[in-house]
Amino acid sequence: MYYVANDITKVNNRRVDRNAERDCHQPANSDFSANVTPKVHGEYVTQIFENKETGYCIFLYKTKEKGRLTCVGYNLPKEKNATYTLYGTFRESEKYGLNFDVSSYETERKTNKASVIEFLCLLKGVGERSAERIWDSFGKNTYSVLDENIDRLEEVPGLTEKKCVQIKQSYADMKSVMEITKFLIEYNIPPRYAKKLHDWYGTEALAKVTANPYVLTAFRGITFESADAVAMKLNKPKDSAQRFNACVRSILINGEVEGNTGMEVTELQRRTFLTLKLNEYTESQKEWIRMFTDKELRSAKLDVDGTGVKQYVFSDDMYCLEEACAGMLKKLYSYKPPRKKLEKALVKPEVDGDFVLDVTQTDAVIRALSNGVSVIIGEPGTGKTTTIKRIKDVASEVFPVMQQVFLAPTGRAARRMEESIGESAETIHHMLGLVQDADFEKENDITLENTLIIVDELSMVDIRLMHCLLTHIGKDCILVLVGDINQLPSVGAGRVLQDIIESNAFPVTELKHIHRQDVDAKIYMNAHNINNGIHAIENGSDFKFHELEMDEQTEAQMVDRVVEQTHKYGLGNVMCLCPYKKGFCGVERMNTLVQQKLNPKTDDYAPEISANGYHIRKGDLVMWIEKNTEDASNGDIGIVQDIISSNKEKIVYVRFNKNDIKYESADFKYLTLAYASTVHKSQGSEASAVISCLFDRHKHMIYRAIPYVSISRGKSMVDFYGSMKVLFEAIDNVQQLQRVSLFGRFLKLDAGCFVYV
Repeated sequence: MYYVANDITKVNNRRVDRNAERDCHQPANSDFSANVTPKVHGEYVTQIFENKETGYCIFLYKTKEKGRLTCVGYNLPKEKNATYTLYGTFRESEKYGLNFDVSSYETERKTNKASVIEFLCLLKGVGERSAERIWDSFGKNTYSVLDENIDRLEEVPGLTEKKCVQIKQSYADMKSVMEITKFLIEYNIPPRYAKKLHDWYGTEALAKVTANPYVLTAFRGITFESADAVAMKLNKPKDSAQRFNACVRSILINGEVEGNTGMEVTELQRRTFLTLKLNEYTESQKEWIRMFTDKELRSAKLDVDGTGVKQYVFSDDMYCLEEACAGMLKKLYSYKPPRKKLEKALVKPEVDGDFVLDVTQTDAVIRALSNGVSVIIGEPGTGKTTTIKRIKDVASEVFPVMQQVFLAPTGRAARRMEESIGESAETIHHMLGLVQDADFEKENDITLENTLIIVDELSMVDIRLMHCLLTHIGKDCILVLVGDINQLPSVGAGRVLQDIIESNAFPVTELKHIHRQDVDAKIYMNAHNINNGIHAIENGSDFKFHELEMDEQTEAQMVDRVVEQTHKYGLGNVMCLCPYKKGFCGVERMNTLVQQKLNPKTDDYAPEISANGYHIRKGDLVMWIEKNTEDASNGDIGIVQDIISSNKEKIVYVRFNKNDIKYESADFKYLTLAYASTVHKSQGSEASAVISCLFDRHKHMIYRAIPYVSISRGKSMVDFYGSMKVLFEAIDNVQQLQRVSLFGRFLKLDAGCFVYV
């Protein structure tokens, strides 16, 4: 058996067999010195670093060719009683000197008793006693029996039929995963998909992929182009239904990245032509379209942008998902909480006595606690958080045995919610056990029943996350959805909040009166004007518009203002918001320039780490991105407390949510500087001061929600740089909010009719 070093493969939470047969195989990347792949022979010495989650490791080996050699790779072998042949590439590193990047390895199989028993114990159902019995039966021939006639396990005394079946399956699974891993590496597909393929297809995974490489496109992250390259190398026909259908499916998935759950037919056709390099459909392809559309695609006629009804196509998966979401939401709405004592509880004053609900807020509380589903929307400062707090307090009195759960789509939004209402709040991902936004496979088995569930910042929730949440809500629950319809749409596909509101299927309360500041405050007045399409921007003590061109001088002024406000309000209490990541006044440049001012490198020997293109130092403001953990959620802001070196590896301590969290090198990719961020990343959070901009260069980002979100993040001071002409163009442009979705249509079917107030 041949083993590769580029994927995580575990059996019973233990690493798979590193004792492979000497099966001479030339690795795929063999372009080195006359087509010979560099290799070394040696034994494992010690571990320098290992990430058990990803399998990435740095080990030291004693080799015949180079003496002690640092080797880098995935799932490298570390049994001390084996000899290995490691294939890969030599590299020079400032940190490690000469090291070896391992792509694959072979193990000299030792047939002595200790080695065989060590391997057998890796198999499911095999403990030391069972391994001893197998050895007693087959001795040095154990490996041959497993490979050639595994049914002979039934001859082993003391092995039950059930245990034999268990061992056979475990060994077959092990071989299957390694075979598919090897295949993926050879065809430049990330080997992390090997386990997913095996979980889906079992021991037939490799056969399935080689028969039809386009099944790879069913896994998010593997593009049609990658699968097509595999198919072409395997000499699969270009003119096949499998290729055509995979292309169409892939294009629809790419459309989800753009925020749409479906695609207009002519646009789908155009993109298919471009991808497959076609001029027109053949008769065969026309038949494939018909068959594919009938069996795997759904269609609907919609007027998305107000230009007339057009035909749209949806994947069966997305169509059913949106339909299911609508069905679950309407089922939740059918629950009618008892209203006894509700009105009486509402007339009681606030606990702190500082604020009395206005009529609209009172209506929102009544609707929330009288219906299975209700919606509260409003601009910043209109009292959404205060209303949530009142719902919480009244529910505690009216429904004393009902649990309460407070959720938000991001860590920053959850922290803000928690601070505002004085109760523990968490991200939707954390509650459901989701590691990443696109990973819906790692869910908790939790089902909420007899629970008040309040979800804030719903505008940021996409249709997949909404579906995931709804599947975990059981009977006798009250679901209150809160958000601002005018903020930026979710990064993922769908228009959840808009569809719910426009469906008129549930009671919706819109809060309009600004409570947070005096009505004369310019921050909220300007945000309100932008939101309502009014060309009126006024400067004041809390708001300043800087009419400037985008150049180095303007960039320098913005940097100076960020530094000045940070000194005034403190690190982490200032946001620099940019429409773009790159170029002048972009996130990357602003992060670097602000860091140079606030936290320059003053000591050549002071440790720092490289992460996402930045040199991060002690004292830097950083953001945790992409991944959700117990300690930090995607979008959380923290401060680097310390950077230390340990065994040639650097360790970073970051304070997130008042806790100091330790991170090793494998985690650095989830850290980035946070002096500046995109407007999208700022949603769900606030800051004492905001510095933002909008210039002609930002033509793809010139729509209303960008300046509205930027300005409305500020609590005490907002500085806005750019062109008033461009700002007015953005105010007039609401096109970005138009997305293709069926969710609202499903909600309207057989729905009641509510008019929101």
